[in-house]
Amino acid sequence: MIPINKNESPITPLSQEQLKLIIKDLNYNLYPNEKYEQFLEAYAKFYNIKFTQITAANGSDELIQKLMMIMPEGPVLTLNPDFFMYQAYAAQIKRSIQFVDANDDLQFDLQKILAKVDEVRPSFFIMSNPHNPTGNQFNLNFLKAISTRVKSIGSYFVIDEAYLDYGHTYQVALESHYYSYAHIVKSIWFSRFTLRCHCES
Repeated sequence: MIPINKNESPITPLSQEQLKLIIKDLNYNLYPNEKYEQFLEAYAKFYNIKFTQITAANGSDELIQKLMMIMPEGPVLTLNPDFFMYQAYAAQIKRSIQFVDANDDLQFDLQKILAKVDEVRPSFFIMSNPHNPTGNQFNLNFLKAISTRVKSIGSYFVIDEAYLDYGHTYQVALESHYYSYAHIVKSIWFSRFTLRCHCES
């Protein structure tokens, strides 16, 4: 069985010979801080953003958990349904979580989302795009409307792009609109490796 829901490949990317060469030259008893920083610098340069706008972790779950811990006090708002771990990590630290329910056809009404933001006034709003589990991708105007409303109440907008490889690439110009998008956090997956990108305020 191939666990597709875990975004795993049934094929290993490296041969046994390649793995042996890597391990032979690897100081695996030391923290790879230098390699970590080299990766962030290379990624920032490629996407023309600031090195300080990026952090990386072992899997999206790790950073979803950290967001639940470090974001300002208050509830988190998300879609229903969406990625279950949003609820799990909110519950873990006893952070209140509120939901915007889907319509009967599993589509989401933008005005309903905006009204819920005004009602709940969340610490942050988190949603997957493309959406988990329907696979529907929200367009840029949809996201910008939510971003504007969230910013107006002094909150953060977290866009979880775990499945963007299966959707259509879009661009939120973090660097060119540095101050306009200082409240946005984007999560980008590299299979089991996760990178988070945000604009500093």
